[in-house]
Amino acid sequence: MFKIIQKYPFVKFKINSRQEMYSKRAHSHKEVSLGYIESGKTTITVDNQKYQLIPGDIVLIPAEIVHLCIPDNVKQFKFQMIYYDTTWWNSHFNITAGSFKTLAIPASDELKALIKEIVEGSLNIQVMEKKIVESITGLVVKFELNKEGMERSELEIDSIHRQIKEMPQISTSIEFMAEQTGLSKFSFIRKYAQRYGLTPHADVVNMRIQRAILLFDTDMDLITIALECGFADQSHFINQFKLYTGLRPREYRNSLSI
Repeated sequence: MFKIIQKYPFVKFKINSRQEMYSKRAHSHKEVSLGYIESGKTTITVDNQKYQLIPGDIVLIPAEIVHLCIPDNVKQFKFQMIYYDTTWWNSHFNITAGSFKTLAIPASDELKALIKEIVEGSLNIQVMEKKIVESITGLVVKFELNKEGMERSELEIDSIHRQIKEMPQISTSIEFMAEQTGLSKFSFIRKYAQRYGLTPHADVVNMRIQRAILLFDTDMDLITIALECGFADQSHFINQFKLYTGLRPREYRNSLSI
């Protein structure tokens, strides 16, 4: 089981108490994600690029960028995840939450200490915010995270991705999506996966999961949430949710705390 805990309004973190509780499917988060490897080795794929991580490494992933983590040995694998609120991020940095290059590096002693302080919640809000801003600004300057101006091929697929992101609950056939881009079905699937790291169908499921997580903060019951997000029934919702998050919907909802 893991717990998602928020001690500050602009950052939250996830603690795993069982190593096998991690997403087994490529997925994304609405926040900027920072993963810290405590033990074990893992390979993380982000934007079709693979990174080999060992204990003491961190990976900083832009918001809504698809990624997949595959540990070498699940029983030895332990990690922490920090999630930075996108609205807060965009108001503090000159690169938006989804527009920088993924960074995978050994964590400095200062960054390790900051992660510990975020988890402990030992600092007041103003001090914590200042330390996080300084830490991220240092990464931006040192590693040139900004990827503004990078070429983005297959622009005709962007509108499809936006439609999936904005209305994942709407069921649309792959054939219809492909027709909108002027590509054959198989060319569309291949180019979409090259661009976003997921096939169109997998991206729809991923976005539906993200929508469901947002609705966990409402008073909707799980059956209503499943239907609202476009799942055929509760059983389908439960199976897909566990594949993407490592937990059943009820377990995930119960893990959320403020």
